[in-house]
Amino acid sequence: MRFTVITLAGLLTVTSIATAGAAEVPRPIATLLGPGVGYLLFQSDLCGWGLTDKIKTTYQDGFKVIGMTASQQTTAWTQAADTQKRMAANISSNRKAKMKANTCSASARDRVERDLGK
Repeated sequence: MRFTVITLAGLLTVTSIATAGAAEVPRPIATLLGPGVGYLLFQSDLCGWGLTDKIKTTYQDGFKVIGMTASQQTTAWTQAADTQKRMAANISSNRKAKMKANTCSASARDRVERDLGK
């Protein structure tokens, strides 16, 4: 959930930059977005929420709104996929069970859906 908050805060922060006519999102902000989205995709998979399409649509639209260049978007999606795969492959079953118990509550899903604008 920490990455969700970081990612959404990053999107909100750079929205004002995009409206000011910036040519691209500042690198320190753009580099946070891909891993954050990857974590959120992993969480949806882990919890069985079926929110993958909604997450991808929401962030793809958001990336454009905040002014990410095509290159930045490609990098963010590559980082997201890498993070999602790395977490799925490198976290032990025992740790996944603990994560699931701690993050897959109905209130957590409601919060994620609310953050996604669902």
